[in-house]
Amino acid sequence: MKPCLLFPLALALAGCSMMSSEVIHMRDGNLRAPSYADAQNYCEARKLNSQPVGKAPGDMGVLFRCE
Repeated sequence: MKPCLLFPLALALAGCSMMSSEVIHMRDGNLRAPSYADAQNYCEARKLNSQPVGKAPGDMGVLFRCE
């Protein structure tokens, strides 16, 4: 393969391993965000207060609720 074809492939694979900044709704009703700041921003955008619940499984962010 040509090197010019490998570079875009490497970038695509590297992008898949980066942590997402989006908030994810969990099955138990909690929300998951990469950080407490992201959780707070998410709730403030909805004119609510963030309530931390704990760490997300596998240390993949924080669990929280908007109240």
